[in-house]
Amino acid sequence: MASSDSTSTIKTLMCYCGKEACLRTSWTNNNSGRRFPWFGDVASGCGFFVWEDPPMCTRAKKIIFWLLHKLNKIEEFSEMRNKVNLLHKMEEVAEMKKKVNFLHKCLVVTLILLRLMRSKVAADTLVDEVGTTWESGLSLE
Repeated sequence: MASSDSTSTIKTLMCYCGKEACLRTSWTNNNSGRRFPWFGDVASGCGFFVWEDPPMCTRAKKIIFWLLHKLNKIEEFSEMRNKVNLLHKMEEVAEMKKKVNFLHKCLVVTLILLRLMRSKVAADTLVDEVGTTWESGLSLE
């Protein structure tokens, strides 16, 4: 029975100065999808550079370029849709603020009317009491 080794070795790239690099992927038009060593924010001082992958054929470059173009269009559409949704939410909030403002004004007017009605009832009661006192013949002195 043959055994298969399922472990994979991770290739460590080192520049001429001994700095360890990680692999990054290029997305330029000429080298889309090709990996290269990345030494972080600081470039290797020795000028080390090598492509990890062989160059792609012209057809592969065109297909990757087209796919990237389509992906960018989808992302732009998604961003625009998010902005439109945000504008709709902002319009809804503005409309709700108008309604709240209107309801606040209605509440203030209602409270004023209630106070006026209350004072009118008090005034009518006072007039009724005075009138009743007058009619019963009692002196107000």
